Amino acid sequence: MMEIVKLILEIFKTVVLTTIAVLLFLIYLRIAPNSQGTSINKIPDLINNTQQRIEQTLDNQKAILKKQDPDAPANRNAIISDLTKLATIAHKYYRGSLNTAGKNSFKGWKIPEGMEISSNGSFSATVSPNSVTLVGTGNKTGYDGTSPVKIVMVIDGSRIVSTDIVN
Repeated sequence: MMEIVKLILEIFKTVVLTTIAVLLFLIYLRIAPNSQGTSINKIPDLINNTQQRIEQTLDNQKAILKKQDPDAPANRNAIISDLTKLATIAHKYYRGSLNTAGKNSFKGWKIPEGMEISSNGSFSATVSPNSVTLVGTGNKTGYDGTSPVKIVMVIDGSRIVSTDIVN
């Protein structure tokens, strides 16, 4: 997982640096000395300052990733899997096969007994008639290095609307 993150960061760095180089070249073609003393001679300084800022940002992102528990990515995947199972149960309820209140409503649905906690973490649900927000809190430290992994999944009557990795 870390190799993928490193590769993504490296690609991001290359794309950003290339974009900046092209923009600076375009600026170079249009710049002429003006009353503030701007000239072509200042472009190398602009390039160096911009590159330093990008490298600092990438270093900060790498430091954040190093703070998390090494097992956090696997914990995130397991939490998402558990939330998907809960979403499937909620959809069955919505369609009426588990719902005594009538079809096409999540009203009255709750996480089944025994599924509020798993070996991966704990789960909660906020239910409205047309949607359910499921929250899974893992048992590994997330990106910030202090709080546990956290995933929020929102479903409606027909699909998973979103799955957000909070930490």
